[in-house]
Amino acid sequence: MLNNKKLKNLLIIIPAFNEEKTIKKIIKAGKVFGKVLVVDDASTDKTKNISKANGAHVIQHKINLGYNYAIETGLKYSVRKNFRKVIIIDGDGQHPTKYIKKFSKSLNKKTKVVCGIRSNVNRVGEIIFIFFSKIFWNIQDPLCGMKGYTLNFLKENYKFSTFDSISTELLIRAKKKNITVKEIKIRNLRRKDKSRFGRGVKINFFILTTLLKCLIFIR
Repeated sequence: MLNNKKLKNLLIIIPAFNEEKTIKKIIKAGKVFGKVLVVDDASTDKTKNISKANGAHVIQHKINLGYNYAIETGLKYSVRKNFRKVIIIDGDGQHPTKYIKKFSKSLNKKTKVVCGIRSNVNRVGEIIFIFFSKIFWNIQDPLCGMKGYTLNFLKENYKFSTFDSISTELLIRAKKKNITVKEIKIRNLRRKDKSRFGRGVKINFFILTTLLKCLIFIR
């Protein structure tokens, strides 16, 4: 059991929508390292009940607002409650929880942002985004959902996202401000069922539009 001081050090944010099959395992693993917050984006299954039963704090959206808004909700909570570090990990089990410890240890006074580099990237839009990201920002995988931030970084740089991709936006802003960012290779798992984020032409168009907005608006 973690003491109150350690619980205040790290918040693990899990954005979730209908993740009743995987959420329990992620919460139980996360509780070893810090406080777990599940942002339930109006799930229609048992995600909320399972999360509460396994010791997570739950904030539930009354309507489905999408992945980005779930992260926004979690980040606002972390700043309001003054957690020294925050790590975002997806609720579908694709990001192995064993990397939480490494992400947390990497966040310090010097390194204010941590981002995963996935072993598997499948969407065409993501591959194109990553290609240009390496050229313009020297970032290997800006779309990886597993990221970490220090409280100081969030207080100085966080504001509501400009174009529905807050974690990617924060990462790129950090790079452009020459803030130390650490990238950690993770062996992400393939999702067995349908992605909650979407697939096909629509999601690839959204990813490429986000790339364009990053190039235009992030200064």
